[in-house]
Amino acid sequence: MISRPPDDQDEELRLLSDLPSRSHERNTKWMLGFSVTLLPWLVLVAVFSLIPDLPRVPGVSADVAAIAGHFLVYGVLAAIIYRLHTRIWARPQRHPSDSAFTAAGSSAVIGLVFEWSQQIFTDGRTFQVEDVIANAAGAVTVSAVLLSLEASGSSLRLLLPAVFATGTGLIVFAAASYLIWDPALAYEGDHWHAPYRVVICGETQPFFPASTGGLHTHGNGAIHIQPRDTGVIGKKANLAAFFKSSDGVLTNSSITLPSGETFRNGDSCPDGSTGVVSTSQFSLETMSRFATTTEPADYIPRDEDLLLIEFGAVVGN
Repeated sequence: MISRPPDDQDEELRLLSDLPSRSHERNTKWMLGFSVTLLPWLVLVAVFSLIPDLPRVPGVSADVAAIAGHFLVYGVLAAIIYRLHTRIWARPQRHPSDSAFTAAGSSAVIGLVFEWSQQIFTDGRTFQVEDVIANAAGAVTVSAVLLSLEASGSSLRLLLPAVFATGTGLIVFAAASYLIWDPALAYEGDHWHAPYRVVICGETQPFFPASTGGLHTHGNGAIHIQPRDTGVIGKKANLAAFFKSSDGVLTNSSITLPSGETFRNGDSCPDGSTGVVSTSQFSLETMSRFATTTEPADYIPRDEDLLLIEFGAVVGN
């Protein structure tokens, strides 16, 4: 039996006695880091996940802005997790790749959970595979960059200040965006579609011919909502603008078709009923009208609306 020198035995005993204190120190660092950085960011991500309409970016389509936002938000989340991991598990116990895998994997899973849950807790938000991919791409990209920096010997001391700056910037931008741009309206960069039918005294009219402009049609029974300048944007992107682009006129009291025929509130239909100009949304599930308004010129079509623009007895609510 080989006996070890007393000094070696003392060192082993010292290391063993230090294990509880090291574990306590790691737990303390984790709780502090979690409370100061990770928890607030998770709350912010949850808030954005529960908002029906995300903040707008002028000149950028809503789809592109959403993908970029997902990439950035989950990239920052990965950076926070990476930094927490490096502070808790110092080298040589931790290899940089451990932090990278932990950050990328955790962030991607959190993104999947939030994406799945938003379809349950919000109206208007659904599970989007492209958002899940953007979440994972942001997490993996940032984790890979941080791994490369740490492996090259670069310091990560500025990482958390950068995270705080990014988070503050996102909050300020989101607040400004909601104050300036209504996320439910169309702006430059958007390209929405709203199928429509024009019905006069119960008779469906031919589709309007192809036209140009911010609200136009290709002659196939769909309104293309694609603002290109400030003349037809936001609240100005209404049905009156669509009729104007198609050589028609729509007001809240009359409708003029591209053929030149005009029908005014109070005019009689062939069946003797008194006609009124109105617009309704239409449900394919119930095959019925809803959200009928007798101020059709001001109606602002949204993406995937099914619209009935009518002159006749008002039907619906």
